[in-house]
Amino acid sequence: MRAHQGFARTLYALSKPGAGLAGPLTTRRGLGPVMIAALFLETLSRLLLPFAGGTPVQAAAVLGLSQALVGLTVPLWVVSSVSLVQALTPEHLLGRVNSATRFVGYAVAPPAALGAGIVGDLIGLRPTLFAAGVIAALAFLYLLLSPVRRYRHPAT
Repeated sequence: MRAHQGFARTLYALSKPGAGLAGPLTTRRGLGPVMIAALFLETLSRLLLPFAGGTPVQAAAVLGLSQALVGLTVPLWVVSSVSLVQALTPEHLLGRVNSATRFVGYAVAPPAALGAGIVGDLIGLRPTLFAAGVIAALAFLYLLLSPVRRYRHPAT
């Protein structure tokens, strides 16, 4: 393994605390604010990727930092968004809502990946990665301006 690969993997491993932070952060700050923070970190991660370049070590550092942010983001997003859905969905509909959500997520991913690959081939990887960052920023702004930001904890 080359040094720059080890460096990137080390930075990625540093992202593991996200799983441990999800519960305490949602308890302290609330589900909506944690979802917004997670999407903000996701946006930063995506906006970093087009700038991965230079020497192999520099590129690995940018890539590693991006992946560390994703590693922190995923557990924060999953815990808070699933908790929000469970809190707002009537119990008798939870199975249907969960399966529909998963179906849409899994059904959209392959065509989106194919489309991103085609766009990357047509306009280049860096512009495509930057476009993904802009899309993430728009999603962040949408969530930030939505009523989700006011949602703290489910009623018990």
